[in-house]
Amino acid sequence: MSHLEIRTAKAEDFEKVHKFIKMHWDGNPLYARYPEMMKYHHLDGENLNFVIAQEEGEIKGILGYIKYSQEERFDIGTAVWKTISSTHPLLGLEILDYLDKNVDTRICLGCGTKPQAMPLVKYLGWHVDYLNHYYRLADKEVYKVAVVNHKKILPVKETKYTLILIESIADLRQKFDATKYKAKKPYKDSGYIENRYFKHPMYQYKVYGIGVSEGEFSSIIVTREITQDGTKLLRIVDFVGEINDIKNLSMPIQKLMDKAGYEYVEFYNYGISEEIMEEAGFVRRTVDDSNIIPCYFEPYEQANVEISIVTTDSDGICIFKGDADQDFPRPIKE
Repeated sequence: MSHLEIRTAKAEDFEKVHKFIKMHWDGNPLYARYPEMMKYHHLDGENLNFVIAQEEGEIKGILGYIKYSQEERFDIGTAVWKTISSTHPLLGLEILDYLDKNVDTRICLGCGTKPQAMPLVKYLGWHVDYLNHYYRLADKEVYKVAVVNHKKILPVKETKYTLILIESIADLRQKFDATKYKAKKPYKDSGYIENRYFKHPMYQYKVYGIGVSEGEFSSIIVTREITQDGTKLLRIVDFVGEINDIKNLSMPIQKLMDKAGYEYVEFYNYGISEEIMEEAGFVRRTVDDSNIIPCYFEPYEQANVEISIVTTDSDGICIFKGDADQDFPRPIKE
């Protein structure tokens, strides 16, 4: 068996990691087409936030990760996990185990792990499960994107809470103190929120404060509007703050829907109770649901999608569609 080296990558490894992705990743991956996106998510000063495995100097496997904060022991979401044939048949697990044990993280999480890999990840002691998919329909006669065989729209309730658009990271830092939530899992600092959502090179996200006045917010949500087949929908991709604030979203969300004409609003999440989501006006889509609330739009696929999650610590964790690499652009082949 040849010598295997597993290590964290440096900035000077960028070109060979990018070349590995271009050569070995099936389909039409974002990083292969747009290396600037790989730099945006993973270049971290002198470091490249990847674990790489090499035999005789040749890369045989990679695992990228995205830091949620600049804490000494930070939380991470994984992105881009790939191995090729080597003398180590379980190389993918070796890389994952290396990340867990040698990168000084508090929590590691991933979304979209392939079903065949989940038992192996569980073998390492990670928790495995699936995101819950919630949605709120507009009351329409015809739906162009969703397939609605049974229409269930929960009533809204009046509260003092409202959603107020946060225009800039300076505005967010003035009105929302992310450091109050360091105990949350994962902890997302304002630098992460700025880079991931305010500065995204390809997607336009909107960040809203949840509160009773414009002066200070106890929570924020992050949304992304999607247009398809002449209709629009809204995806809630992230949330930071007090979980109970979600209970007060039914009327503010309905107002957003009415104003923009959204066909529906969807919210993939893990760690928020169904009772809270129902109070917020959202219906849970089940695995055997006859309704279809599409997930993929690049390219568009009118199908329900179950999104797996894996994490080193499931106690009190909350995971959303914006975590790891789930709400990344998926380039359509030309």
